Amino acid sequence: MNTREAIPLPKFELSGLYPAERGREVLLYVDTKLVKKLKVLLSNDTIKKKFRQVAEFVLSDNYDKDVYGHEQHSSKSKDVYAIKICVVGNHRIYCKEFYYPKQKRVVMIHYEDKKVEKLDKRLQ
Repeated sequence: MNTREAIPLPKFELSGLYPAERGREVLLYVDTKLVKKLKVLLSNDTIKKKFRQVAEFVLSDNYDKDVYGHEQHSSKSKDVYAIKICVVGNHRIYCKEFYYPKQKRVVMIHYEDKKVEKLDKRLQ
């Protein structure tokens, strides 16, 4: 099994639009293999603005199938969710959630420019 490394997403000022639902702390991380692709994706100001909105939604521990949630999945992709950025394309950042007492860690692990609704076996 391959060990992967993740680094914390740099903190940014929250707008307060999304109140925390479950009373646990949520931390966002980026897999080190994804950092370069994420920087390229976020170089577009429109995508960057939408990403910040979705990241704040995730940090508030909310789910919504149009913003952050499961796509079609199997038992192999348990606790895998997608950040959905549907501006200037149909972008997905797949995340794995890890749960600890009073804390949830969300690790962004893979980026796809989504073309079809179903997940292929590689993504599952």
